Amino acid sequence: MAYYIMPTGEAILFLAGTKCTIDSELLLQNGTEKASKQQFDEDDVDFKTSFSASLMNQSFTWNVEYTEHFGSGAVTINSSECVSPMGVTVETDILFIQVQSEDDDDK
Repeated sequence: MAYYIMPTGEAILFLAGTKCTIDSELLLQNGTEKASKQQFDEDDVDFKTSFSASLMNQSFTWNVEYTEHFGSGAVTINSSECVSPMGVTVETDILFIQVQSEDDDDK
């Protein structure tokens, strides 16, 4: 089975005293990188990815760290954080969830 990470909900952010609301549908996933070495084929592997959206001439970016589990291919999201722009305050955050790919079927 294959899994992927999907943002849901909306974020309410404050930047320089201005309230910004970003819907998860605006987020686009950037590249993914392996964050841990896989010593054995059976090891779980840690990854980092990011999601970004533009609003009011600002780019907002969330970093997401997750683990892909060897046996099932399932994903555990370890952390997510809005990391840019500098000085942003998060009131309500985007939720990142694992979703099973619809391309998989149990044949």
